Amino acid sequence: MPRLAERIDTALRTAEDLLEGLLDISRLDAGVLKPEIEVINVSKLLHHLADQYAPMALRRGLKLRVH
Repeated sequence: MPRLAERIDTALRTAEDLLEGLLDISRLDAGVLKPEIEVINVSKLLHHLADQYAPMALRRGLKLRVH
């Protein structure tokens, strides 16, 4: 069960991030928010996405890996 709770927590955090992203896009469109360019850790981002989507891939008989 702890693994299920972790996945639920991750899914909720992802949904929150998506909503915040949509709000940011609307603020950018309105000119209220100015973009901030920054360096990101692409490896961390891709591993996060793989963790999020691996269960969906597995249900479809696929294996999602990040190299």
